[in-house]
Amino acid sequence: MLYTRAISIADIRDGTSNTLIVSEDSAWGDGQWINGLNVFDQAYPINRAPAFENDIRSEHPGGAFGLFCDGSVRFLTETMELETLAAICTRAGGEVVRGM
Repeated sequence: MLYTRAISIADIRDGTSNTLIVSEDSAWGDGQWINGLNVFDQAYPINRAPAFENDIRSEHPGGAFGLFCDGSVRFLTETMELETLAAICTRAGGEVVRGM
């Protein structure tokens, strides 16, 4: 997702049910959500990034909630493979999403 231009459903070529648009990042003092500006750049597994990184994390044991482009909210587990996490963070990468 981008802030500089509109994205249509047709631009989400990986499928709206396979594309994350917003997720929790509770490690920041303002209880920030990660979104189009930074959700695509996940370098660490869920709940495992150092405090200075803006990655997916929450106070929920075992994972964090994420909103997908189809409107569904799903619990993303800490045990999710980093490759799967990277795949759901792109809208047109052509990856096969497994183990979500």
